[in-house]
Amino acid sequence: MFTKFLRSNQDSLRVAIGGSSFDWFGQSAGGFAYYGCFTNTVAKVVYVFIEGLPSGSPIWVADIASHEAGHGFGLSHQSTYDESGQLIDEYNPGVGYWDPIMGSRKSGIATWHNGPSENGATQLQDDMAILAGTTNGFGYRTDDHSDLLANATPMVSVGQNRTGQGIIETNDDIDTFSFTASIRCQA
Repeated sequence: MFTKFLRSNQDSLRVAIGGSSFDWFGQSAGGFAYYGCFTNTVAKVVYVFIEGLPSGSPIWVADIASHEAGHGFGLSHQSTYDESGQLIDEYNPGVGYWDPIMGSRKSGIATWHNGPSENGATQLQDDMAILAGTTNGFGYRTDDHSDLLANATPMVSVGQNRTGQGIIETNDDIDTFSFTASIRCQA
């Protein structure tokens, strides 16, 4: 039965949700993943333990699944350090209403991050670049709109409304849109 999960590299990654970390580790944990299992010979499965989570909250389950999948795709923890380079927190707690997915989940919004990893204060980890990199084989989605105003996508006009939509594919992507407005002057 276990061999069913031993798929070829870069084929799939499963997220198994359920159970208790106490059954595995004898202590509390939100999940478990083998680092880089998506591209090596280890079973392509990461685990989320729902027993012990706040009411099995779907938000917590989704966040832990993202975090553990991140490990499966080769991401380390996003961490914080003081000015001298001493580790403050292995799991970056974020700021305000934002947290890094590979940090600790406490706030409203979690995203992939580019910052110091658990490997050292000067070891920056660009989560999106690693996820999209050649090791995982994903790449970035093709840019859907020009970054330049000269090549901006015209917005759609419906009555007095103008709309446009795009997808920000990378950390530095810009999608530009344009519209024409008429000005009426009354004397």
